[in-house]
Parts: sequence; C-alpha cells; structure tokens
Amino acid sequence: MGAALRTPQERFTGLPGYAFAPHYLDDLEGYHGLRIHHVDEGPRDAERVFLCLHGQPTWSYLYRRMIPVFVAAGARVLAPDLLGFGKSDKPAEEGVYTFTFHREMLRALIERLDLRNVVLVVQDWGGLLGLTLPTLLDADGADISITAMEFDLLKTFVEHPNKVLTRDRLLTLTRNREWEPFDRSIDIRIARLRRKVEVNPDNPLAIQTVRGAGYMFVPPTE
Repeated sequence: MGAALRTPQERFTGLPGYAFAPHYLDDLEGYHGLRIHHVDEGPRDAERVFLCLHGQPTWSYLYRRMIPVFVAAGARVLAPDLLGFGKSDKPAEEGVYTFTFHREMLRALIERLDLRNVVLVVQDWGGLLGLTLPTLLDADGADISITAMEFDLLKTFVEHPNKVLTRDRLLTLTRNREWEPFDRSIDIRIARLRRKVEVNPDNPLAIQTVRGAGYMFVPPTE
C-alpha cells in the first residue's frame, strides 16, 4: 500500500461535541498496516445498528449531534472515518483513492464487526458507497450476491435520486453493451434487482416505475 500519513492525536483535542472514545483497526483484510478509526457507541447487542457514512470533505465529526440521539433510542452507532479522512490513516499515493478502495474497506469493516440489522445514515459520497455495497444480507445474515449489471444499475440509480430515468438513459449511463436498446431486458434486470433490495418487490418503494416514462430511485427518508 505504501507510505501513509497520520494526523497527530492532539489535532483532535477539545473538539466541541466530539468526546467519543476512539476505536482503531489496523488489520482489516486487504488493508493491513493502515489504521482505520471508527466511533462505536451504544450497546453491542442493540436490535439496530446505525452505520453513519460521511462523504467529502468531512469525517465522522459530521455525525456528532446525531450519534447521542441514536444511542438514546437504544441503538448501536458506528461512524467510521474513510481512509484519507479524520483520524484514519491517509495513504500518500493519491492513486489509491478509488471508489472500490473505499467500498471494499467498508465491506471489510462490516464483516469484521459482524454488523447486522444495519440502518444506513449517509451524506454525499457516503450514500453512493453505502447503498452500493455488494454485501447484501438476508434475514439470516447470509450474503445475497448481485451481478455486475445489477450493481451498475443500482449505482446509477443512487447517483440520480428522485429523477426519472428512461430506459435509453439507463442504457447510456450504465454503458452496458450487452443490452439491446430496443428490447425489454432492462426491465427484467430491474425486476431481479428489486427482488434483492426491496422489502416488498411487488410494491417497490426505492426503485419505482413511472408509467410511460421509466424508473426513479426514491431514497429512504427514515
């Protein structure tokens, strides 16, 4: 991975509203030697886990006012600092900072901490990273796999919230050459994706059909 920078601890001393105990991991699979910081508040056996993902140019400090509210409601709250941000290490090589680099780190963190019943709280790039994590879990905690095409679709929807996307527009944005522009294969892919990400695929709330126009992704409000 190469050299990494580390912000001195004293730079974080006395920050208003941020008296949370620091937690560090430096042996995540694929990220050995890089120290990753996360806030971890609330009971470990809580029914729900609020996973708070920041974007740029901020870090877990963004959620300092929300964390106590979630904890008071009986939840466990995780707020990691992405690599390159906050108290986490900052690889010196700029080329490592890719979408996959951050997404796979979050996946490794979720698996390492064995997080279940996760409620995502996201901002900016945290939404794109969190909502496109390939690790989807069923009620028993087992992995649900998604195909590359399904991932491309989900990523495109998340990048264009509350906007109607026609079939042709979806084909253009996903740049998927396996789809024919005049057939309905994209409808089949969306139906399959809904079965994996919607609570009730027959009454989808996230990926909605707009009659005569196309599809629209509606982010959760709660």
